[in-house]
Amino acid sequence: MQEEDAIIDHQAAVIAELRQQIETLVKRIVQLEDEVARLKRDSSNSSKPPSGDIVISKRQTIMTMASCTGRGVLIRPSTAF
Repeated sequence: MQEEDAIIDHQAAVIAELRQQIETLVKRIVQLEDEVARLKRDSSNSSKPPSGDIVISKRQTIMTMASCTGRGVLIRPSTAF
């Protein structure tokens, strides 16, 4: 009987720890969702002025992609741009 009580106590402790972890993770998820929502806002869907929008030119995107390859090769834009 004592062994069963020890197992039950251990399981209760594990459950309490997991509940705490879940609570912490749920709070973090809410923070990240708020941050994503904030970052998705631009002048077309908020009161933010158009000058506040972050605009990356096609050339900057191409150069960034080329530098990420580690080869320094310029990637030519396709018609998809």
